[in-house]
Amino acid sequence: MADYIISNEFKTMEEIWDDLLRLHWDYLDTEENMEKLKMRRKLEDELKDFLSIVQHDRKFFLTETAHVFKQSVLRLDQFSAYKALMGFEAISQYANNLFRKPWRKEYRCIKLYSGYYQHEVKANLIDAEKMFEAMGYTLLPNHTLILEGPICPDQVTNVSRDAVIAYCECQIMKQIFQGLIAMQLQTTWQEIFEFRETHIGSASQAIKSMAYAIEKRRQRKERQYDGIHAAAVAADRSSHSSGMGVYHQPSCSLQNTGNIYETYTMVNRYPLPAFPDHHYSQIGGTIERGEHFVDTNMGTCCHQNSHYECLSNFNSRSLMQKSKNGADYSNCNFQSK
Repeated sequence: MADYIISNEFKTMEEIWDDLLRLHWDYLDTEENMEKLKMRRKLEDELKDFLSIVQHDRKFFLTETAHVFKQSVLRLDQFSAYKALMGFEAISQYANNLFRKPWRKEYRCIKLYSGYYQHEVKANLIDAEKMFEAMGYTLLPNHTLILEGPICPDQVTNVSRDAVIAYCECQIMKQIFQGLIAMQLQTTWQEIFEFRETHIGSASQAIKSMAYAIEKRRQRKERQYDGIHAAAVAADRSSHSSGMGVYHQPSCSLQNTGNIYETYTMVNRYPLPAFPDHHYSQIGGTIERGEHFVDTNMGTCCHQNSHYECLSNFNSRSLMQKSKNGADYSNCNFQSK
């Protein structure tokens, strides 16, 4: 590519394009032999160099080609440049056959439901019929392309050349994809296309730039993850810095014979992990672990607990006579669940 750029550094883009036109015409006029194969390889090399120095919107001569290429990348299920280049090569061959032998009926009538068209074109490209219409074909309701009257050589060769350009663009995308995979970097065909759409350069330059962008994006995600993780750890350490958890309990009022306990908004400060299956209560200003109790006067349950349930029958045998702070629950009745 370097030699190509140096040799064309004093040429305008129009002059470079004219050189490609002449090379393509020579290729079409050459008989099918080894010389034609050599010219095809030279044409592809020159086109790849051209695609490395031109803006994306100037790669194709026809808007139809640009449309088919972009829509195929964005809309085709399981698109791949490997398959797309097969489709563009098939279109190029259709155009070449029509240009060289326009009198052949089989080249003037293309059945879209034929096996070759379905497997080589339809399966690999979206809206490929537009490129045939650019050659002069008419799409009939019976899924057949018909060309009537004399051909327009310029229209046919424009499609042929554009198809080869698209073929070369697919090869560049394939080279970028393979280069990134070799570096163990994951990417998609859509990402490669979008990069090629907004950046000028060769395949090797695209690989370096995309690899840098992918690695930078990965590092950014790792920093975000580390930040979230650090924040979670800090919050966890803060809540357990004194070994205590906080558990908010609704307020309640306890009454007993001769004693009235104040109403509290109960906040337990026992370490939560230590007693995960229990609730806690605050009675008379003292925090208690929440064994269940029922005030005999009120007949209401202050707590709910996974290990005990309060009895509505207050004449049953008491399971707990005294609490930890010495409060008398001799009239309270409990039953293990």
